[in-house]
Formats: sequence, C-alpha cells, structure tokens
Amino acid sequence: SRPPRKSPPAFAVLPLGEAVQSVSAELRERQPIDHAFDDCLAPRSACTVASDHASSITVKFDLGATHELAAARLFGDTRHDWVSRTWSVRLRASEDDPWISVVDGADASFDGWHFTQAGNARARFVELTVTGDPGYGVEFREFQLLGRK
Repeated sequence: SRPPRKSPPAFAVLPLGEAVQSVSAELRERQPIDHAFDDCLAPRSACTVASDHASSITVKFDLGATHELAAARLFGDTRHDWVSRTWSVRLRASEDDPWISVVDGADASFDGWHFTQAGNARARFVELTVTGDPGYGVEFREFQLLGRK
C-alpha cells in the first residue's frame, strides 16, 4: 500500500518585522514601521505607522526565501488628519524578475481590513505602498501577508 499523502502546510500570517528592507518615507519617531506588524488595531499612535512629511509610504520586504502567497491585507486608518486612501502590493520571486501587481491603487479609505487575493503567487520580494492625503500625510495600522514556504 502507498504511504499517506502529505498535505502542504496551512497558510499563515508571515512574520514581516525582520523582512523589512527599506521604507521610503520619514516616519514619525513614535509611529515606526514595526507598528505594522504588532497586531494592535487601536486608533492611537502606539498602534499606527505614520508620516506627516510624505503623502505615501512604500515598504520593501525580503522574505528570505520564496513563499506561496495566498493573500495580503491592510488595516486602514481614517480617524485622524493623516489617513490611508489607497494601497498597492507588488510581488516578485527574484530580484531579476519583473514586479507583478496583486492590488494596484485599491481603496483603503475606511477603518478596517482591506483584503486582496494573491493567487498563490510565488514571491520572495514584496512591495507595499500606502497613499494618504497630500496635504496632511499618511497613516495605517497593520499589514499582513498570508503564505507558506
């Protein structure tokens, strides 16, 4: 008889804190990029990522190895002057590959989770861009990738 077939591992939220390669905007000292991965959704500085010097924040991640990505989600913020208006996520498997957009300029203008399927794309590199209000700045609360190796 055949041995039982092994199921692939389940999709899970990937740890992103150590995967940050770069952040395009100068963030407020009390609202660093680490707040995007702390599971805190409260509408206060201790839980948000924010810049009052830029109208968008782009974060580049290196996951260290190629992962199968099922989805991405962003928790937007519209409670203050600095807000999230749109979000985009691009993926690529290697530095030589072209970027593939899984969400491009989608609405992020309400307090809550914004979700997109990633189509089980294989990626090592991920780029998140959140745009806010050009007159005030940009802010969001959380970003997650659901994937598996």
